[in-house]
Amino acid sequence: MGRIVKCTLIGTLLSLCLLCGCANKVEEGADLLEKKDFEGAVKVFEQVLSDGKSSSVQEAEAYRGLGMAYFELGQYDKVGECLEKAVEAGGWKPPALYNLIGVSAMRQGDYTAALAAFEEGVALPADGWSEQGAFPWQEEKVAADYSEVMREMRYNRIVCHEKLFEWQQAYLAATEYLEYYPDDEAVRHEAEFLETR
Repeated sequence: MGRIVKCTLIGTLLSLCLLCGCANKVEEGADLLEKKDFEGAVKVFEQVLSDGKSSSVQEAEAYRGLGMAYFELGQYDKVGECLEKAVEAGGWKPPALYNLIGVSAMRQGDYTAALAAFEEGVALPADGWSEQGAFPWQEEKVAADYSEVMREMRYNRIVCHEKLFEWQQAYLAATEYLEYYPDDEAVRHEAEFLETR
């Protein structure tokens, strides 16, 4: 996953902690993520989740941070579960979250789960949240540009279909990708190849 996407997720996590008044432990975990101390971040986020005193916002942010730390540690089997729990706790659902879930599933060879995550991610707006803030009770819209994440997810949809030997769906995903990014010659050649399969 690209550096811009990671920085965006970590920066957004820090911003949300400040906006939502998250406990110091969640902020501490986000700081450790930013400093690339992923093992330390895991410990702090696990403390937040085990103390039994966390609000739903703190729980959602701790699960999100935990998922991001596990991704960076290469523990892909834990990423999807943590990020899904973040959403279940009422957390914010940016496209980058679904990209992390999808890439983690790809790295485990589960292309069906990866494809489902990418499909959900590309259905979201590429420019932040639609009509509300990060959480249902926030009115302020927080701007974010997820155009690179969207491009990555659209490309990865092609890869997943190919890995699943779904040639027609891969071709359709490639032609859709080219509608958004017509100058990508590599995908154009891939679409021409897929058309003959």
